[in-house]
Amino acid sequence: MVNLIKSEFYKLLNSKVYKILIAYMILMVICIIYSSFGYTQGEGFKWIYLALEGRVYGFHHNVYADVNNIRGVEVFLSTLGAAPIIIGEISYLISFLIGDEYKNGTYKNILTYGHKRKDLYVAKSVALSIGIAIIVFASSLIALFLGTIIYGWGIPFEINQIIDIIKWLSINTVIFISIISIISVVATIFKSGELSLLFTIIFILSPYVLLQLNVVTLDILRYHPIFMLMDTCIKMPNNSLILQILTTCSIITVLFTVLGSYIFKKQDIR
Repeated sequence: MVNLIKSEFYKLLNSKVYKILIAYMILMVICIIYSSFGYTQGEGFKWIYLALEGRVYGFHHNVYADVNNIRGVEVFLSTLGAAPIIIGEISYLISFLIGDEYKNGTYKNILTYGHKRKDLYVAKSVALSIGIAIIVFASSLIALFLGTIIYGWGIPFEINQIIDIIKWLSINTVIFISIISIISVVATIFKSGELSLLFTIIFILSPYVLLQLNVVTLDILRYHPIFMLMDTCIKMPNNSLILQILTTCSIITVLFTVLGSYIFKKQDIR
């Protein structure tokens, strides 16, 4: 299993798609920082945005308390608001990598060496999770670093602030990993990048649409991974919410990994 994970991670790091996404991530951070220059007072750019029960949920960029005194940590928050873009990157990466495995016959070649399908599926999921964690952490920390150089920290520095930022990113990464498990199952079923991307678009918009149509209640939607990001990207979660997120995302990840392994095991791979 360990060798399979190393192999899958090596393939991921050396894939053209992953390198393109890293470059796109860096460009995204640069664009977010550039858009803060000369910014005038306003509400910033908000999308998939909801105000419910005295609380706001969604994603935003360039929402500054004082445009004349922008803080590096606010640039960091703008990058968190780019979560749907990162999810799109995740979907592109997963769907086309998995699709290529079927198309190029890579799966068949690996399985001929006696590896179990379950182990191969889990190894790829672990490798993808590590790869996406790198993107999530790197994009936000680069933005924080550059934003701090340009604008300064803005408030008295305390080590707890760094701990909170790492905790914030770790929580969001756990949510992203649960999303990876879902998209991986879809990509395994469809064996098609295009259909997986279509699913991802619907998946991203689903919390907003479901609430607008009054199909589900807010209490139920809190267990939706995208809605969790809509919550945590706006405000640092409290301890009770952190526990709920960690528990829910762990269950989602395990369930969909088991489901994906079962589907992969039953597939006809040529």
